[in-house]
Amino acid sequence: MDAVTFHREEPVNVPTMVMAFGGWIDAGEAATGVLQHLVHHLVAPCLASLDAEEFFVLTLTRPTVRRTAEGPREVQWPQGEFFIWQPPDG
Repeated sequence: MDAVTFHREEPVNVPTMVMAFGGWIDAGEAATGVLQHLVHHLVAPCLASLDAEEFFVLTLTRPTVRRTAEGPREVQWPQGEFFIWQPPDG
């Protein structure tokens, strides 16, 4: 299994990259919150995702468990994702 899974073709040219890291460095989820807003507002598709077991220390970044509306539990693993957005004019 590959540690990085691409969901679409890799771009040839990426002139600008914006990154945010979660965890203790992301006080109040300021950085990750801004990027979540941009991804949602710009309708940026997911380019790739990381295998959590390969990139996260799961004793420090714990998965969360929640109950769904139907009742059963749902485990949410830490996520590492890459999104891509290009302006309509290229």
